[in-house]
Amino acid sequence: MQKILILGAGKSSPYLIHYLLEQAEQNDWVITVGDIDLNAARKGVSDHPRGLAVHFDINDRKQLRTLVQAADVVIHMLAPAFQGLIAEECVRLNSHMISASYCNRQVRELSATAEAKGLLLLTEIGLDPGIDHMGAVDLMEKIRGQGGRIKAFRSYGSGIPAPDSRSNPLNYAITWNPWNVAMAGTGGAMYLERGKIKIVPVRRVFSYTWPVEVEGVGTLEAYPNRDSLSYIDLFQLDGVETMIRGTLRYPGWAETWQQIITLGLPTQAMEIPDLQTRTYREVVEMFLPLNPEVGASTVQRLARLLSISPTGRIMDNLVWLGLLSEERITA
Repeated sequence: MQKILILGAGKSSPYLIHYLLEQAEQNDWVITVGDIDLNAARKGVSDHPRGLAVHFDINDRKQLRTLVQAADVVIHMLAPAFQGLIAEECVRLNSHMISASYCNRQVRELSATAEAKGLLLLTEIGLDPGIDHMGAVDLMEKIRGQGGRIKAFRSYGSGIPAPDSRSNPLNYAITWNPWNVAMAGTGGAMYLERGKIKIVPVRRVFSYTWPVEVEGVGTLEAYPNRDSLSYIDLFQLDGVETMIRGTLRYPGWAETWQQIITLGLPTQAMEIPDLQTRTYREVVEMFLPLNPEVGASTVQRLARLLSISPTGRIMDNLVWLGLLSEERITA
């Protein structure tokens, strides 16, 4: 019997849990799902005879070690920030680890030790990143098998609604952790183009876009995704002249998100006092300079700060997102 531990029962986990439980009987697996929200873990397991739901707090190191030590394979589905901690415990306690998150420095530093112990630390194996890597490697192997040489690599990943399922001004739907959506791009981006390294700071990531035609969908907009250079060695692309990994969205997404970045909302550097007692409009007001013009509305002052039209599409999108509502922040 093999024991699989899934840490995290959030938005990205239900299908994984369902799939593994479907396969559990024939493979003699027992699936344990741990989450700080015990009800979410129980919902994922859904009383399956091969499943077990447990309350799990990542800050409880003793519990983490107990669960990891009892598992053959640990699947990390928590926030990316916890990947290194879980990998460290897996290597120390001789458990394999699988993660959908990007491989970070801590995991890379553990790789040699894990390999020496015969342990697998497999990261970036979700939808994006994940499927794009597998498709890229498959294609590159075919090219090399035919004697070809790869001079340029461009890969795009995305998770957007189908063309006939778009239902809001941004043509987007959050099916994963909203925090990750909000913080996407905050690390900036770096890539290689025609032999030149290009760096895009966070303040310009969403203003640096280009059109990409996708068969059956039409024109999408792409922006650079994180550090493309780190994949040159991983994909064995010595001598490549262009290396770009990008993200695709429907046109209009980036111009709106660029203004959210410009305003300064996505940040982990500051903790707003009594946040949960405030409205979204109050928080936006905090980012606006004091206004000597009596009677100017929040919309007018926000438009002036961002240099956008107070009645244009971008402002409509910001209003639709609820950023100017009087609703109180509850989470």
